[in-house]
This record gives sequence, structure tokens and C-alpha cells, in this order.
Amino acid sequence: MTKPPKSTSENAPKGQTSQEARAERQAKALRDNLRRRKQQARGRDGASPPEDSDSLDSQSDPD
Repeated sequence: MTKPPKSTSENAPKGQTSQEARAERQAKALRDNLRRRKQQARGRDGASPPEDSDSLDSQSDPD
């Protein structure tokens, strides 16, 4: 079994507390997430919306 990482400032770079290191990691994760969401939105803007074939069938069938 591997040992879990220590939660003290030993893992953080010198001069940085564990809280600061966590805040920095969280900020990077949020930036990466925002960048990924923007790329997904750009991809959706260029694509045409998918047509719902079920709704088209129900409109043309007067049964």
C-alpha cells in the first residue's frame, strides 16, 4: 500500500503554506475548466443543432 500524501506544508514549495498551495491548485483547475468550457462552446456555435427526428415524425403522422 502507498502512503497518502502529507497534508502539511512539507509538500508545498518553500515559502508557501499548504493553504496557499491548495488555493493555487484550485485556481489552476478553475482556469483549465473555464478554458475547456469555452472550447466546447465554440465547437457548438459552429455546428448546426441536431434535428429531432421523433418530433418530425409525430407532426407528419395524423393518426
